[in-house]
Amino acid sequence: MVNPDFIGIYDNAISSYNCKEIIKWFETNPVKRGSVMFEDGSGTIDTRLKSDWEVEDSYKTLFSNNSFVDIIIRDALIKYTPVYRESYPSVDNIDPWNVCNIYNIQKYDPGDGYHALHCENCNEATLHRVMAWMIYLNTVTDEGGTYFSTYDKTLEAKEGRLVIWPAYFTHTHKGVVSKTQTKYIATGWYSLVSHPDTVK
Repeated sequence: MVNPDFIGIYDNAISSYNCKEIIKWFETNPVKRGSVMFEDGSGTIDTRLKSDWEVEDSYKTLFSNNSFVDIIIRDALIKYTPVYRESYPSVDNIDPWNVCNIYNIQKYDPGDGYHALHCENCNEATLHRVMAWMIYLNTVTDEGGTYFSTYDKTLEAKEGRLVIWPAYFTHTHKGVVSKTQTKYIATGWYSLVSHPDTVK
């Protein structure tokens, strides 16, 4: 493998039926605008950087709740994380890591998006993040994907597609805004086992 981009793409990681069930669950919950995290762990809402909708009660999106949504997403990660590790074994040349208990489900209305280029390990509050994962919960045909600037690579938003990538500056990315269609994703991180929010 020459100059790999370390972006793992796994189509049909979640069935169409289960993607629709997660979206239905999301739509039954009160939502709020998503925030951007600062170095001290606090967040702020700035729709110039990120404009999306997230579940108002963030405690509803914890794998430890064992809701049907948690189980669907966790099962996909359990299945495909070893495949990623096999493709990129150097990821295990660091301290032990696992899935972070905290994750998000996000809705992007037409015109919404994560507008700012960013990476997932970018300040003291996020140093424990090793990799990120994202699952597209619906297909968007008018833009709507994710752009990785270092590789000039745009991924299409495809229902059931799981993407795994390193959390560092090498994988700076942003959302590709659709002006006409809504996008739903589930997303979270893999963190060092030493961090209290990591699944043990």
